[in-house]
Amino acid sequence: MYSIVVKKSNAGVSIYPNPASGAFYIKTKTNLSKVNLYNQTGALVRTINVTDDSKEVELSVSNVQAGVYFLELQNDSEKSWKKVIVN
Repeated sequence: MYSIVVKKSNAGVSIYPNPASGAFYIKTKTNLSKVNLYNQTGALVRTINVTDDSKEVELSVSNVQAGVYFLELQNDSEKSWKKVIVN
């Protein structure tokens, strides 16, 4: 069994709209290299490799089942987690 620990100190991250049904837009103060979307059981649903180390990423969830998910945001030096809702 997998467990997910949600880190709450992500002051430099903005995710909107939340909840969403079409796409989430992720803005960070630091560059992103990868975004992973996990369901509540910890199964990986989707991965986005950010090729240009952007500070803004669009994550489409139009074909994802409604529910609570966790985003793992990664760059070269750290990872952080955010809870999102797909409706």
